[in-house]
Amino acid sequence: MTISADCRGGGDINTPDIESLFNSLQSRGGDRYLPSTSWVSTTLGSARVCVYNNYIFENTHVSNWEIGWGVRSVREQCCFTPYCGGGTQQGHGDSGLAVNIVTRSAGVAC
Repeated sequence: MTISADCRGGGDINTPDIESLFNSLQSRGGDRYLPSTSWVSTTLGSARVCVYNNYIFENTHVSNWEIGWGVRSVREQCCFTPYCGGGTQQGHGDSGLAVNIVTRSAGVAC
């Protein structure tokens, strides 16, 4: 089942930067630790991805592959011109915990 991305984004992102970001993340391997109520981010060119764990008491690990999948999903569902506003896709940590994977402009803070 494909989950639809929310295409409300944060600024103008060069669409090829989004593609480079998801390719980089998905080929990297490894996990990112997300303690409760925290976030992590990665930036490449004009694209930034922020991953949020909004749970108050639950920690999780999110694979770089999963983060890249979320970025790719936003690219495929929300970006139809050379510049894109980004968007949000729900992903999951290794514990099954839902996390928000937000693709936005590198100029917009997490």
